[in-house]
Amino acid sequence: LINLPKPQDFLDRLWSFNKKIKALLLDQNALVSGVGNWVCDDVLYHAKISPKANSKSLDQKQGMALHNALETVIVTACNVNANSHHFPKHWLLHK
Repeated sequence: LINLPKPQDFLDRLWSFNKKIKALLLDQNALVSGVGNWVCDDVLYHAKISPKANSKSLDQKQGMALHNALETVIVTACNVNANSHHFPKHWLLHK
């Protein structure tokens, strides 16, 4: 993930799909690319969104929480060279 879409573009794209959100995030050709399983799980955990939620059912607040969580998780992981020992202890990966 190099450039996360701007918030409104992200929301428009999110709502254009009718898929479970985890499947959508893992689809490298759909919403964003570069999201793997552990990133996806932590993003959904931080955004407080069920992996089974449908993308069209998410409201603006949830969509923005998803956008923000994607940015936070990815930037944090990149800043520590994806070394999980340096990820925040409250991340799902550690549970």
